[in-house]
Amino acid sequence: MLLTLLHPIRASDLDASTLIQRLAKPAPASIEFEEWRFSALLEQPLVVSGELRYMAADHLERFVQQPYREKTIIRGESVRVERHGEKLRTFALKRAPELKGLLSAFGALLTGDSSELEKDFEISARGDSERWELTLVPRDTRARQHIAQLVVTGAANEPSCLMMGKAGESQSIMMFADRVPREKPSVVSPTEVSFQQLESICRSEPAAQ
Repeated sequence: MLLTLLHPIRASDLDASTLIQRLAKPAPASIEFEEWRFSALLEQPLVVSGELRYMAADHLERFVQQPYREKTIIRGESVRVERHGEKLRTFALKRAPELKGLLSAFGALLTGDSSELEKDFEISARGDSERWELTLVPRDTRARQHIAQLVVTGAANEPSCLMMGKAGESQSIMMFADRVPREKPSVVSPTEVSFQQLESICRSEPAAQ
């Protein structure tokens, strides 16, 4: 799994730096995900699934396996996107604040370096060892125009979701590992799922095994 076991954290002890330190794990690490992307430009949410691979502090790989195949490599300040049947795309990381936020969030969780993360984000945490929530708010005004905040929720020894975006505009929820198929709403089509429904699942108690 992506994260190591947490030592017990009492609610009174839970601050951002403590939580980040306790979630630290050496790279490389990987985790399966299902991502729901909501936008006023889409008739229904875009749902993709695949795997995230964190290779180093400035190196993240995102593999989409369904409903299409795509490989995104973030390394340093550059992004490389390879989609089956399409031309290779490369661009600067600064052009994709959501990818930069994703890299920063996983970097914080895996390296345990809250001081580095504080250079770009205002950080807060709440909860306890059974359920916790880490919130990252971009310090840069321009970044906040695209992402108001990133919220990582978790239960016990693993993260459950990563939520990011800006209300009323583009938002996404990335749900992790085995929790996804068991807890997401039972629906006929993605049009019946709202961001608020998934947000509620991410902040709820994990379902019993």
